[in-house]
Amino acid sequence: SNIEKLLADKRKEKEKLEGEMGELQREIDAEGMKLKSIDERARLLTKVFEEILSTQGEVASELSRMEAERKGIEREIEELQFDVSKVPLPNIDEAELEKEINRLFEERRKLEPVNLKAPEQFEKALEEVSSFEEKIRGLIEERKRIEEVIGEISRRKREAFMDAFNSINRYFGEFFSELSPGGWAKLVLENDEDPFEGGVLIRAKPAGKEIKSIEAMSGGEKSLTTIAFIFAFYRYKPAPFYLLDEIDAFLDKENVKRVARLIKKLSRDSQFIVITLKDIMVSEADMVYGVTCVDGVSSIVGVNLQEVLPA
Repeated sequence: SNIEKLLADKRKEKEKLEGEMGELQREIDAEGMKLKSIDERARLLTKVFEEILSTQGEVASELSRMEAERKGIEREIEELQFDVSKVPLPNIDEAELEKEINRLFEERRKLEPVNLKAPEQFEKALEEVSSFEEKIRGLIEERKRIEEVIGEISRRKREAFMDAFNSINRYFGEFFSELSPGGWAKLVLENDEDPFEGGVLIRAKPAGKEIKSIEAMSGGEKSLTTIAFIFAFYRYKPAPFYLLDEIDAFLDKENVKRVARLIKKLSRDSQFIVITLKDIMVSEADMVYGVTCVDGVSSIVGVNLQEVLPA
């Protein structure tokens, strides 16, 4: 039937919107995971960079030590390069001379092994440091880009939410004032700075009553407030038809009349199917369908009130 088709279309529309919201959330989560991965890589590269700097310092220290030793050896060589014939030979004990020779050999042994590749290794370390610095700069830029993407998504998400919230809040106040003349109602965010970190509260003042939260209202007041809230959503996101099941159950005659007239006004743009046991609600309908049950068999009787009632 047409109703079933419309219901199916609305379900598809709802599933599509939920899918889009889910996709948006997955996009935010994915960007967040990338950002977390970049943070981890940046920490790792920073650690490696610090180790390279430490190694660089050790290599520089080793080069300085080797340079000092080289100069010391050169001085010793220069001291040994003299004309022996011009120097009178002292009376040296042979054992003492042997001991001194052994000492010099030991000193030479301590200088081994000399790392002849140290300068080359030092240059390579400098190249690695430069390469890591470039990678770190790239990661910082990538992180900045991802943060900008997340910020843009969050901004658009907040703008869309606030646009819907402000519109629904305005319609809510209008419908409540119509259902409770002299009263007012509004929606309040728990967290104005970040709407997604808090809920939405309903504040209402029925005509002649004190300001109340939804929890402190009577059954009839809750019904009026809920009806105004639901219709505010309908006005923000209209649908071809609406099905309302005994929304007037807790309302007195005057309030039933106001709700019926509001539905009548809204029915200019959408079709309303209302299940009710109240005569006042029925009197405002264009078509009335009654269901009877005889011997376990249900029968439906339809009446066009526009045809049977006088104009």
